[in-house]
Amino acid sequence: MLVVGFCCLIAFGVHERFFARKSFLPFHLLTDRTVLGSCFLSGTLFVSFYCWDLYFTSWLQVVHNLSIKDAGYVGNTYNIGSCVFAIVIGFLVKYVGSFKWIALACVPLQILGTGLMIHFRDPSQGIGYVVMCQIFISFSGGALVVLEQLAIMAAVGPDNVAVALALQALFTSVGGAIGTSVSGAIWTNTLPTALATYLPDTAQGQATAIYASLVTALSYEWGSPEREGIIQAYSVSQRYMCIAATAVLAFAFFCVLLWRDIKVKDFQRPRGATVL
Repeated sequence: MLVVGFCCLIAFGVHERFFARKSFLPFHLLTDRTVLGSCFLSGTLFVSFYCWDLYFTSWLQVVHNLSIKDAGYVGNTYNIGSCVFAIVIGFLVKYVGSFKWIALACVPLQILGTGLMIHFRDPSQGIGYVVMCQIFISFSGGALVVLEQLAIMAAVGPDNVAVALALQALFTSVGGAIGTSVSGAIWTNTLPTALATYLPDTAQGQATAIYASLVTALSYEWGSPEREGIIQAYSVSQRYMCIAATAVLAFAFFCVLLWRDIKVKDFQRPRGATVL
């Protein structure tokens, strides 16, 4: 389905250029480097996010013995932190009047937070370090999500804001689908092997059931040899997921560098617009 999706995206561009009687978005905007850069950045961020997030709460329950409630608190650190910091970034952009340099400063923080998870998603590390990584990612992620939307709106102007944001949302969905696929592929191809390696002989016959069910994995007593083997196996898979998530973010630099450094403080309010 991902291949079909990419083919449809290419077909969409060809149709808009040569066959559409009424364009969804003016073609010169579809090829604008700021529009393309913001769309590719949104896709990249969601590929990275879903690479490490898809099995995160399961890992928290198995490896750190957190309840569903506490795992939910840790797992939602990104959602809360990104929304709060996005407000701060909004005021900062309003004050300085531009946004490209802020995005360039946030990309390294995003890579740092994601890269640190490669080390800290280990059974020997405390849960506090895991939360620390989430805070780094939430601050940078909240900023980049707001800035990519600001970039595409500034590039297309007020007449095309709705369709431009819809186009960006399309790239977000595609990125999420790719990230989910990558995460699932890593999980499927590493966890069974890791379980076979780390489970004691007494539990080898349950490896398939443990792989298929979180409930079964959690049923083994905390501190037992079986649970320790499951913990090690889960951490091996998570490490590969975090490596993939970090590697993808290298592309984020190039996405932001594509943007034009638009001075939004010089924009005039469209006629008829009201200030809330």
